[in-house]
Amino acid sequence: MKSILAIDIGYGNTKAVWHRRSTTSKQDEWTEICFRSVTPRVVVDETGSGLSGMDRVVVNVGVDSFYVGPKATYEGGTRALHPDYINTPEHEALLCGAWHYMFKETGQLSQSVDLLVLGLPVSGFQSNRRRLQELGGKVRRVPVPYNLRERSGKDFVDVVAKKVMVLPQPMGGLMLASNHQKNFDLFDEGVVSLVVDPGYNTFDWFVVDGMAPQLELCGSFQGGVSQILQTVSTKIGFEHGVGSLNFGRVEQALIAGEMNLGHMKFSMEPYQRVAFNAASAVVAEFLQRFDPAKAGISRIYLCGGGAMHYVEALKERLPNLRIEVMENSVMANARGFWLAGNDSFAE
Repeated sequence: MKSILAIDIGYGNTKAVWHRRSTTSKQDEWTEICFRSVTPRVVVDETGSGLSGMDRVVVNVGVDSFYVGPKATYEGGTRALHPDYINTPEHEALLCGAWHYMFKETGQLSQSVDLLVLGLPVSGFQSNRRRLQELGGKVRRVPVPYNLRERSGKDFVDVVAKKVMVLPQPMGGLMLASNHQKNFDLFDEGVVSLVVDPGYNTFDWFVVDGMAPQLELCGSFQGGVSQILQTVSTKIGFEHGVGSLNFGRVEQALIAGEMNLGHMKFSMEPYQRVAFNAASAVVAEFLQRFDPAKAGISRIYLCGGGAMHYVEALKERLPNLRIEVMENSVMANARGFWLAGNDSFAE
């Protein structure tokens, strides 16, 4: 069996998939991880300090060291919204971190994978694909998980991908949707589908005829979840006199339904409407850029970490179109990347 590592590094979350299996329940099971794309710099080396049990890893990139993983920081953390993201040390740290967690979960060290699948936002796909493929194929040093260091006698291992595939991020969602559909006619030539992929920074859309991308109709703009969180954070700051809040805290509070500032607690119900209005404004801008009716769209697949923030606004604006929200939408693209990689070996 070929080894495939699929990594979807977004501004909001880093998702990785390295194995899939079927169970008797007829449900797909994935070996995967998702953690926030926050990379705080290391101030004190924690090696041997007793803190190694925390669910994070120190990744060295050049002269810089970063914490990566589910517990990289206790707070929501600050994402790096860099316009040249793939060339930043933070992006490299997240990639190495994902590889580290594959080692940790499988309990196996390997110096290579047969295929590494990576993704890019739609707007940067043409201009950055070759560069990301080049970056993905370089030899990189990955920290060995603590539970494997004694057995292996290594603190780090140099790894490389024998082959690198780079896809537009929403293509992963499409691959997953087609894999789950029982009605394969939905992906025949002449059937035009739309994948909407709202991420942390960008709102992407991806049009396909059957399974063939129509790149001239695809696009993205800065209308992701961070824009919604900024609107809600500003509103809370004005009404409660607390200033602009950390976006991670706001996101968690919207999910929990309550904001706890220590000295005060309040319901997030009024701010759910603020979030909806912000999402609706983004959807309105999207529909100014792209007309689903004119393109002959028959169905919309909604994926990405921001899906829950936009689904109601999309349904309100497009009541006559069937909108299917991908299960565990934050992982949809990475799972689809893995499927695309697996299919490439079957050809």
